[in-house]
Amino acid sequence: MVVSGPGGVAVPVRCYQQRDGNLRAEFTPSSPGDHEIAVYYKSKMVKGSPFVCHVYDPQKVTVGSLPSSITLGKSVIVPGKYNITPNL
Repeated sequence: MVVSGPGGVAVPVRCYQQRDGNLRAEFTPSSPGDHEIAVYYKSKMVKGSPFVCHVYDPQKVTVGSLPSSITLGKSVIVPGKYNITPNL
């Protein structure tokens, strides 16, 4: 697996073999923007790859229509469709 951040910058990836035979990959983006995830099997790119992961700066994201009261440690369900709009 190869992950590229904005501008084609390489992003380190950690891969773990799972007990069920699957491979788990983790990466931590260091900048907002589109990240391309190229997945290979036996040196060939898998169908649909590269995949795109949109990374946002959490300090610049707002979510509308939240309830007026939220309890720490409890789930919040917000009805309707969601659009996450970064405040650029």
